[in-house]
Amino acid sequence: MALSGHVRRYPGFLAMTLGCLTILYAPLIVVMVYSFNDSLSITRWGGFSLRWYADIFYGTQSAIFQVLNLGGRGDLIVRKGAFPVGNQVDALSAQPGTATETAAVRTNAALPSLAGDWYFGVVNHEETNISYSITARLPNPSGLLVSAEPIQIRSGPIPANAGSNGNFELGLGGVPGEKYQVQFSHSPAGAWTVLTNIVAPPSGAIEFLHRSALSNSSLFYRIEQVP
Repeated sequence: MALSGHVRRYPGFLAMTLGCLTILYAPLIVVMVYSFNDSLSITRWGGFSLRWYADIFYGTQSAIFQVLNLGGRGDLIVRKGAFPVGNQVDALSAQPGTATETAAVRTNAALPSLAGDWYFGVVNHEETNISYSITARLPNPSGLLVSAEPIQIRSGPIPANAGSNGNFELGLGGVPGEKYQVQFSHSPAGAWTVLTNIVAPPSGAIEFLHRSALSNSSLFYRIEQVP
């Protein structure tokens, strides 16, 4: 006895087929869409970005090395592919005393790729062994190299008074090569105004000057690391 009709004519065939295709391909579509997500989260959209594809073809383009909690005077030296010796280094940090040492490395003409093994050591300036902790980090989802410790005050503040010609000055410590935005406001809860944008030099020292700050009764400042 021959079967009549084609399987595609069976009741519900189209709905079942569409359901199976949805179950099969919907997760793939979600993965494809979120591959352009600037955030690491698979549940929160952080904006469109090609950074993950850039990492595949070009690799990570920056990294940060730090030595913290120094028990004595020490400097940080970093080198790719071999242990750093003498002046054979790719990055170094020589802060005074026991201040945190921070070295940032980025791709450039001489260093087109960061792929490979990295070595870093601590130059001991004491007569006995010193203690310390070490850390290495890659950029966060926003592409920023964030220090393992909060931004530190290095100098000042120099208050705005007659002796400073009404100017306010402050020195902070940041990550070399990263951009920081200094803002001020008349109230902690008020609107913030951008004073200046500063790219931290190789020493990481961020110095900013607010001229004629004395003309205001009170001012509040904050600094943000920005892309």
